[in-house]
Amino acid sequence: MPIENNDKKWSYAAVGDDGYLVNLKEKEVISENATVGLYYWAKGLDFVESAEAMIAADDRVNGEFYVAPAYNYGIKKNRKYTISFCAKMYGLGVPHDLTEFLSEYARPKFHAAVGKGSAESDLRRYFGRASGPMVFIAHRGNIDGPNPAEENKPEYLLRALSMGFDVELDAWFDPVTSQWALGHDGPQYSVMYDFFLTPGFWVHAKNGPALQALVQDSRIHCFFHDTDDYTITSRGYVWAYPDVNMAGTNCIAVMHSVLYPRKNPRPRYWRYLSRLCRTSQGSVHSPPKVG
Repeated sequence: MPIENNDKKWSYAAVGDDGYLVNLKEKEVISENATVGLYYWAKGLDFVESAEAMIAADDRVNGEFYVAPAYNYGIKKNRKYTISFCAKMYGLGVPHDLTEFLSEYARPKFHAAVGKGSAESDLRRYFGRASGPMVFIAHRGNIDGPNPAEENKPEYLLRALSMGFDVELDAWFDPVTSQWALGHDGPQYSVMYDFFLTPGFWVHAKNGPALQALVQDSRIHCFFHDTDDYTITSRGYVWAYPDVNMAGTNCIAVMHSVLYPRKNPRPRYWRYLSRLCRTSQGSVHSPPKVG
């Protein structure tokens, strides 16, 4: 089963005028038919015989045996194979592939499934918004209260992202070593620069070199703040200090484990709320739980 591609990381299938396979190559572009790694034989015995012949011929690529070239040994025995295209395929082999899958597929599916009784619907009802977008931002990846042992870990951030939340994370840059890292009080978890390109990330630059580098890339949504009441993100949002009244439209309300109880007045300008950053993402009236 192939997709249209021309990257050398795939195996490729060449098809004759009659529609049957004539050749398969691993890591070599011989057509636009890049196989996605899903293969089928009508009879298991045919695969076993072809694979054994491939192994006997020591037919390796980069020192390894691959499934796709086994078809060539069936073709030599005049067996007929066809291809069937898939509409879309997500690879999960490297971190960039995973973030693409989460942002393009997993998160939209989650949002589509959000309904009655969810954290989002509960908060939306509390703030009185009958319609319009509401985005919830997991502070350092937390969705169930503070978790210092896990927060800012790449896999922890991606987990929150996969559950439909945007994510605030803390980024550090060392200009001497050109190394990027995540961590609140200091650099803890090394990451590649491309990690910050993930849709849904709100990147909090924790030192000057990080801010200087990040703010020059329009693909990254970043900001810097200390104890100031408000700061402006690189995309023009007003980021409020925790529990500070909102500054009007386009403002991110930063509220952590506990939101305003029912008996207390809602925060000022609550009608304009479109972004909410919290350490817990569950009910506003009880200990939050998600997942």
